[in-house]
Amino acid sequence: MDESRRDAQDPQETGARSGAEPPDPSGVDDGQDQDPLLQLLRLLTEEQGSSKTANQLGVDRKTVWRALDAGRLTPRLRDALERIQITAEREAPSGDQLQLRVEGLERRLQEVQQRLADGLAGLREDLSNLRQEVRASARSLPDETGSETASTAHRSPHRNHPEVVMVDVLPDDAEVFGAAMPLITEWRQQQARFDQHWPSLEGLESEVRMLELELELIEQRRLTLPPGQLPRAWDQRRREARRRTQRLGTARSALKRARRRRRLLRLATLSFVNRWRSA
Repeated sequence: MDESRRDAQDPQETGARSGAEPPDPSGVDDGQDQDPLLQLLRLLTEEQGSSKTANQLGVDRKTVWRALDAGRLTPRLRDALERIQITAEREAPSGDQLQLRVEGLERRLQEVQQRLADGLAGLREDLSNLRQEVRASARSLPDETGSETASTAHRSPHRNHPEVVMVDVLPDDAEVFGAAMPLITEWRQQQARFDQHWPSLEGLESEVRMLELELELIEQRRLTLPPGQLPRAWDQRRREARRRTQRLGTARSALKRARRRRRLLRLATLSFVNRWRSA
């Protein structure tokens, strides 16, 4: 009786007791891999080894070896593998979640593409403006004979740089600046008025008008204003115009506040006079 039981024992168990090598988890016998849980056991063993797999399932390595070799799972192994399978299915994203993630990534990609397109359009516009300024600056340069081809200012024996506007009036201003002379005359008047009345309302009005004239003289007439003493290149004029534009915005806001205060003061004064007369 004992001899028959010994003969009926699992050959793999006998091999495990005698120190034989564990079975190859990738080996496939006929019909053994039909069970999805058995396939999961093979996958776990291939990825992390029999020892970690046994610890994860709560069994010993021999149990894992016997199951892989025989192609059959014990009830305990089956229950443990089912728990692992259920946990993996819960943690895996559903089809709807994956679709939402894909749609979100597509929207982000479209936004990035749109920002790139807008940025390229802005760069093209800046490049076009820059080319126009370069061509305008080139037209104002002296030609080979030393005469200017397109410039507001004309050469004068009384000054080295006819493109530079002086604060003081010079005898040949009208000849040098030509059509820009009325603007320069008004600019000098507004500057004197600004120096005299600022920060009163009259001074703020002069500051606004003075800055408007300076922008026209710099951008359209391509002239250099004090404190500049040498003709400015196109990039320097661009920076000067940008600074004056910022200052003009501040001056206009200050002028609006000053006018509002004057109106309120007049109303308060008028109200006081009326009350005094009716008393």
